[in-house]
Amino acid sequence: MKKAEHIATYFAEFAAPLAGVGPADVHNRDPRQLPLVSAGVQPIGDGVLAKAERANVVFCQLAPWQFVGEQSNLRRTRRHVSFLVSRLLANMGVSGSTPLLDRFHQPVDAAKAERRWSDGFYLDQPQEWDDPYRFFRW
Repeated sequence: MKKAEHIATYFAEFAAPLAGVGPADVHNRDPRQLPLVSAGVQPIGDGVLAKAERANVVFCQLAPWQFVGEQSNLRRTRRHVSFLVSRLLANMGVSGSTPLLDRFHQPVDAAKAERRWSDGFYLDQPQEWDDPYRFFRW
């Protein structure tokens, strides 16, 4: 490992455990020193990701809990890194769960002001600035 600043990188080619992962998922909007992989395994990008050559092992030097805060650059990085980790795990065969299919069996109760759309589908609670249509006045 080498300690270096990581902001962004690109991938020369996509290997099997990286299917669905793009440069935006490893883009660090809060530049900081990270231990980047430099030897012993196949580094991907600048070493923020790495793949073992003879085993089904992927090293990811970004973790979602490293980016905690209410600043929009931290929230956006945390969301992308969370996607990165979940995509890497899914590509390696780890299964996840979602409440989506269970909700088809329970219709929305019009008498209650339900907010079940915000439970289980978002990493954190959406804020006003998260809406891409906020300026259109539709």
